Amino acid sequence: MPPEAEGLDPVGDRAAFEAVLGLPGVAAFAVAADDDASRLFLGLALRLRGRVDGVRWYRLADLEVARMLGVSAPPGLVLFREGVGLYAERCNAGEAALEALIRRAASLDMGPVHREMEQRRAADAALATHLVCPAARRGPMPG
Repeated sequence: MPPEAEGLDPVGDRAAFEAVLGLPGVAAFAVAADDDASRLFLGLALRLRGRVDGVRWYRLADLEVARMLGVSAPPGLVLFREGVGLYAERCNAGEAALEALIRRAASLDMGPVHREMEQRRAADAALATHLVCPAARRGPMPG
C-alpha cells in the first residue's frame, strides 16, 4: 500500500463497501493502485479531506467493486450519498475541480432524487405485473 493511502480508511470488500453506504453524508471512495497517478490522486484526496462538511473519505481497495461501479482503471472516484450513486469514473481532475464536484454532491437536495427513484421503482413494479402471462394472474388451474 502506498504511504499516501495511510490517511484514508480502507474498504476492502463488497460487504464493507455496502456497510459504508448506509452511513449519513457523502461517501467519497478513492480508487487507487500502486502507481504514480494513483499516488498523486490519493495525495489530493487527503488534502481535500475535511474541507467539505459531511464527506467521509475511503480508499476502495477492491478493484473488482470499482469496475462493477464503472471505474475501469485507477485512479478513480466514486461518490455516494444516502445510498445513491452520484459519480463513478476514472478521475484525473485537478484539486479545484475535484473539490467543486465534492461540494456539489454534499449540497445536492436528495428529496427529488429519492422521489424520482421511487417513481421508477413503482413503474418497474407495475410493468413487471403486466409481463406475467394472463393465466398466471388468475391463480391455479382448476383440476
